[in-house]
Amino acid sequence: KSLVFWGGGGPAPLRNASPGGRDAAPDRVVFAPDAGLSRRELLALFRAADVVVLPSRGETVGGVVFEGMHAGAVCIVSDAVEAARDLYLLDGQNGFLFPSEDVSALRAALVRAATTDTTAIRARARADVAAHYTWDASVARLETLFEQVRRA
Repeated sequence: KSLVFWGGGGPAPLRNASPGGRDAAPDRVVFAPDAGLSRRELLALFRAADVVVLPSRGETVGGVVFEGMHAGAVCIVSDAVEAARDLYLLDGQNGFLFPSEDVSALRAALVRAATTDTTAIRARARADVAAHYTWDASVARLETLFEQVRRA
């Protein structure tokens, strides 16, 4: 069975999807906002996760997405997260996307992640993060931007 880590807005989508609410969640589902974990424990949770879900109604890039991708989890992200809007996460290529606040689509994405061979998706996600979203890559992008502004 998969361990699912919910980042961002917490358990509301599952509460909406399950008549029993939060109590109906499987034992291997962790709601991070409620967990009160240290950074070390959080990183261990990412490494143990099969799926990382960021169901936010609005979010900047969402570091939780990159953490999950780097750790080898399949990321499921709402289209209200900047990681989805700015093509960091590509549906079916390095993770799964669903329309924000669409509980049925979230449920379908979870089923898709659980029933699809995600080996290639996980590998692509990890490679994308390693190639583009490390601190070194971020600094290089900033240096390029600063140089462009200096020349303007």
